Amino acid sequence: MTLDLATVQAMMEGGLPYVKKLGVKLEDGGANRAVLRLPWDPTNANHVGSLHAWALFTFAETAGGAGILFSFDLGKVRLLAKQATIEYKRLVTGDVTTEVVVPSADVDRVMADVDANGRATYDLRVTLKDDSGEAAAFVSITYHFKKL
Repeated sequence: MTLDLATVQAMMEGGLPYVKKLGVKLEDGGANRAVLRLPWDPTNANHVGSLHAWALFTFAETAGGAGILFSFDLGKVRLLAKQATIEYKRLVTGDVTTEVVVPSADVDRVMADVDANGRATYDLRVTLKDDSGEAAAFVSITYHFKKL
């Protein structure tokens, strides 16, 4: 069973203290996609006045998790982030947005691997955009799924 928008919003915006401190907002989601915003907050800035690297990375990892929650039946698998990398492209001094899409074919492949082998991995790429719509960072996250 995948989760609905209100449930995932409550989990992310209220249930994860660090994400709540950052101010992450899940704006839309369902059917293999999630749209999130990280509103600009100067308390999340670094020494040069742009959004701190930890804020960008946490936002991306949270967005990836939201995309996964709207795509996979977590009643059948346990999920952990196994590895992640980030490529910074530009300084951010305003809101950051992302839309994460997990294609249905990828969900089917991962779940087939889980059914056959008891586990699987999935690589998800999250593009973070600044308030002008330009790519600010690319984050690649490898998720590990294990059959419950």
